[in-house]
Amino acid sequence: MTLEGTGLAGWLAADAGSGVRWPVAPFNGPWCAYIALLALAGIGLHFALRHRSMRFKSRTLAAIAGANVVVYTAYTFQAIGNPDLPQVTLGQNLPFHFCNIMAWALILAPLVRWNWLRALCCFPGTLAGVLALTSPVDVYVDRPLFSLAALGFFSVHSVNAILGTLLATLGLFRPSFREAFKSVGYFGLMALAIFPLNLVMRAWVDAGANYFYQFEPENAQILQFFHDLVPVPFIYTLLLAPIAIGGVSIQAGLYALAGRVMGQPVGMTERV
Repeated sequence: MTLEGTGLAGWLAADAGSGVRWPVAPFNGPWCAYIALLALAGIGLHFALRHRSMRFKSRTLAAIAGANVVVYTAYTFQAIGNPDLPQVTLGQNLPFHFCNIMAWALILAPLVRWNWLRALCCFPGTLAGVLALTSPVDVYVDRPLFSLAALGFFSVHSVNAILGTLLATLGLFRPSFREAFKSVGYFGLMALAIFPLNLVMRAWVDAGANYFYQFEPENAQILQFFHDLVPVPFIYTLLLAPIAIGGVSIQAGLYALAGRVMGQPVGMTERV
């Protein structure tokens, strides 16, 4: 399939295929270039905001998160309306996946002093964004670099990770090992709450509903590995616990190391 159409309509319809240049897949050239640009944008945003008032920082992060939700909504509905992707349905793409929840939560997290929400965004939210970038579901693999699907999926998950990190580096949240481990518990409670929702959705709305990927890994490599080990819905996702605990421990360790280097802890240093 080749790209057809011009202008906005052609861009929205852009899809993967043999005639498409620069397909995006984890660790290939376009992927590396795109992730590098987004990472540099995140670093630039930190330095642009670090000396601004807390109110300005909070409102700026919330505004970026709001724009991120718009992008996420656009690429989701583009995929739902794509006749080449009949497996992508509205019932399977309501905002109940963890990364989608985080996209919405990041609008609120900078504005309210809810430590548990900021911990969830800073630790599991950032980790989930990184894992999605390195092990995406197959629907978004090998899409053209400048298609809405690729720009949307990879930018939304990158921005989730960037904003979650900026909550700490800009002083809105003080990361610690205790908060990191508590955040894994918050994620676990969310996963338990989503399971009955999945059951209801699969029984009465869409048999393919698979929020938090509790029933199928959808060819995401990390999830597929554990599903192959224990091919039991929901149970196989419990094997992700060591990755979650290890991942947030690494994050907390990096923040602690950065604090030692700078001579003061990373995180909240003044009132919002």
